[in-house]
Amino acid sequence: MFHMMLLSEESYVIDFSSMPLQLVFHALLVLVLFFILGKLLFKPVQKILDKRKEMVQSSIDDAQQKQQQAQELKAEYDQKLAAAMTERDQIIQDAYKTAQEKERAILEDARQEAARIRERASREVALEQDKARDLLKRETVSLAAAIAEKFVRESISDSDQKQLVEDAIAEMEDANWQN
Repeated sequence: MFHMMLLSEESYVIDFSSMPLQLVFHALLVLVLFFILGKLLFKPVQKILDKRKEMVQSSIDDAQQKQQQAQELKAEYDQKLAAAMTERDQIIQDAYKTAQEKERAILEDARQEAARIRERASREVALEQDKARDLLKRETVSLAAAIAEKFVRESISDSDQKQLVEDAIAEMEDANWQN
């Protein structure tokens, strides 16, 4: 080691003659220390750091994978939502068309029923008119017969009277009985 000499009580002198040897010795000690520290400390710490780096990278990869899965699930959800909305719109449109068709069918049924009612009423009116005509015809014939009978009794014989009534009835049947 280097030597120091005491020149005075307060000053020291350094001997530089042994310094190169000491420098080499210190350099060797530093190298041995680095080698020992490298084996005992640096390599285990490097391994721990590498494992930590792998763990962090694994976590990042896992997070990216989960994010990708979440995006895929969101895209699938959005697609299903769009399909559901399209289906909903189709159902509403179909229901609207069905309601319109039912409305048309109900209106058509009502029109047909009204036409049947009008036709039946027309037939009933015609029947009642025919009945009224027949009744009027019978009443007229009766009245004519009564008048003719009264008139004939006074002026003609029974055989002539019967012939006149029959002629009157035949003429009335041939006549057109309308309003």
